[in-house]
Amino acid sequence: LVNDEMEINMVRSTMQLVAAVLGGVQSIEVRGGVHPSLRDQRVARTLLMIHRIVGNESGIADTIDPVAGSYYIESRTDEIERSVNSLLGRIEEHGGIDKAIKSGMIQSEVKKSREKLLHEMKEGRRLLVGYNILRDGRRKIDILREPVSPSFRLMDRSGVASEKCLSDIASSEPSSGAAMDALIKAFRHGHSIGEVTSAICLM
Repeated sequence: LVNDEMEINMVRSTMQLVAAVLGGVQSIEVRGGVHPSLRDQRVARTLLMIHRIVGNESGIADTIDPVAGSYYIESRTDEIERSVNSLLGRIEEHGGIDKAIKSGMIQSEVKKSREKLLHEMKEGRRLLVGYNILRDGRRKIDILREPVSPSFRLMDRSGVASEKCLSDIASSEPSSGAAMDALIKAFRHGHSIGEVTSAICLM
């Protein structure tokens, strides 16, 4: 998806949704962009209606396999299957998924795939409307800005009581009720998910 092309992203997401349904997907989220802020109600409703139109008006879900017998689809399926089996084989050679992650093999594969995609787009071998073709540099993103009430005040996280919340998490047994109580107390004192997660890692 392209950061500043919400309308184009909706068209692109609609095509991706149709392709996914043709492939037999059970559930999928339609996205409108790489969100720099919360989506407004108009955008959220449009994305929801895309779901409804494809599901209720297109007739695409009335048949179990609407593209069955297509030579191109079967060919692409075989190609994807070979690629997946090849990747699974490399994972097995690394000793399974756990060892592949610990060794950095999975992360390396994801990085290589992303770098290849970006290189193809940069070279113009893979076209992405609004990014490397037909780009409108004058467009600006409408940011949803929530008004801050004058009565809003930041929670006070200073002091011994606040620090004790995190230490209680770290010292509690993971399976005990005390751990959950400590988590709730920490969030009530305004600690972030990152701070709480760091404390959990010390359990």
